Amino acid sequence: MKFKKISYIIVVVICVFLFYDFKNDLVLAEIKIIENGIVYKQKADKTFSVIGFENEQNPQNMIEIPDKIVISIPGNVNVHFLVTEISDGAFSNNKNITKIILPPSINKIGSLAFSMCYNLEELIFIDSANCQLEEIGVAAFGKTNLKALKIPSSIKYIR
Repeated sequence: MKFKKISYIIVVVICVFLFYDFKNDLVLAEIKIIENGIVYKQKADKTFSVIGFENEQNPQNMIEIPDKIVISIPGNVNVHFLVTEISDGAFSNNKNITKIILPPSINKIGSLAFSMCYNLEELIFIDSANCQLEEIGVAAFGKTNLKALKIPSSIKYIR
C-alpha cells in the first residue's frame, strides 16, 4: 500500500512538470483532443483551435462548436479552455455537414475552413451581439450551399 501511495505522488509530480509552467498557466504542448468528432489543438495563447473533423465519430449533419472544452488532469482537476479559431481547411471537403453553429468566442475562421462542404446550407453565430469574429480567411465558404451569410459587426478582415 505504501508503494502505491508513493507511485501516485510521483505520477502527480511528473504531471505537474508536464502540464504546468511555473506561472501557473496550463501548457499542453502539441496535444490534440477529439470530442464529438471535432479535433482541437492548443495554440500558443493557450486557447484551442478546431483543426479537423472525423465523420466516423459524429455522423450528424449539424455540428455545434462549443465555446470551451474541458480537459481533466490528474487529481480530478477540470480545466476549461476557450475555443477561438476554426483553422485553415478544418472542415474542407466534408460532404455531410449541412449546418454549423459557432460560439461567440470564435475570432477567426481560416482560409478554406468550410470549402467544398457542398451541403452546408446554414451557418449560425450563437449570441451574435457578443460575437468576437474578426477575420474570415480566403475562400472560407467557397463551394458551399450557403444561401446567405450574416457578417457580424466585429469583422475587421475578409481575405
